[in-house]
Amino acid sequence: MINKQEPKEVELLSCYRDLLCPEALELLEKGVYGIIRRSILRVLPVERLEEDFSKETGRPTKELYSMAGLLFLKEYFNWSLEETRFNYMADLKIQYALNIERDGIRLGERTLERYRYSGGKNWAKR
Repeated sequence: MINKQEPKEVELLSCYRDLLCPEALELLEKGVYGIIRRSILRVLPVERLEEDFSKETGRPTKELYSMAGLLFLKEYFNWSLEETRFNYMADLKIQYALNIERDGIRLGERTLERYRYSGGKNWAKR
């Protein structure tokens, strides 16, 4: 089953407003992480990731915009798989940039490999 949520502007009830002081949130919004959240996530080829998953059956996917964004960040920062997993699960800046809320964020090694394989295979079709 596909889990895909269109990226939006910062929501009024975002958990980041509760976690961060206004100055820190402003720095995130105006910096590179805000640009990723507002602009880059919207243009990533998420539909190509979607091709490898069923809309009707199977486990729900990770949110596809956040996974496409994570693959982008992995390449941009030249992270290893372990660094990528850690940053997804533990780095508040990355979670903000990928527009994911903090409830039980997990990412297994095999899951990341599957998305990496799917993204690499499907994005190469361009």
